[in-house]
Amino acid sequence: MQPRTMVKAACVSDCITFRTVSREGKSPRELYVFRSLFDDLADRGYAVTYDGLSCAEFCLDRMKSAVSIRFLWLARRGDGYLSGREETVMLSYKKLAAFVKASAQADGPKEWQALSMTSRRCQPKLVFCDEKPLRDCLSRKEIRRKLVRFLRDNFHWIGSDEIRFYCDFIPYSFFFQEIRDGKPCLAGGLILHGQEDMQRAYYSIHT
Repeated sequence: MQPRTMVKAACVSDCITFRTVSREGKSPRELYVFRSLFDDLADRGYAVTYDGLSCAEFCLDRMKSAVSIRFLWLARRGDGYLSGREETVMLSYKKLAAFVKASAQADGPKEWQALSMTSRRCQPKLVFCDEKPLRDCLSRKEIRRKLVRFLRDNFHWIGSDEIRFYCDFIPYSFFFQEIRDGKPCLAGGLILHGQEDMQRAYYSIHT
């Protein structure tokens, strides 16, 4: 089972604080987020905050009612340098937004915590719109193995709804289009390189 992160939020005056607990350890400090950020997030679907040392990037997926939060946790070392780590979690937007709203009330809850969603729920749907190039890849064992492994290890794009694949002029390759919030976004190619030696050929993404 994939490890999950515990996210703890608390109401402090006009801010919501965040901390995380995972197998890698606890966040070094609390991150203070002004309530106004959640208004921006609801309007634009994206918001960034910085509280003097650490920062966080919020990205709303309206179709899944989920919000991904990419934390950059920084702490000062004794030698004057900074050290830290990056951490990304995905939470139920409906539950988080409900806490933010309720905590503003005098008698509302002041603390909330939740386990992050697993990456399976963050994995966009892979859709092959042209059957022939896919059949060509699957009909050859060495190419089928390379394609399946590459798709398994890549395209884990938080906030994406679908990745659509189309025929490309290069054999055994695809043009792809990312769909986010129902709209076309990033586009590029999934290209099989080095086809003169299929044993050493490899896939890569070009945007």
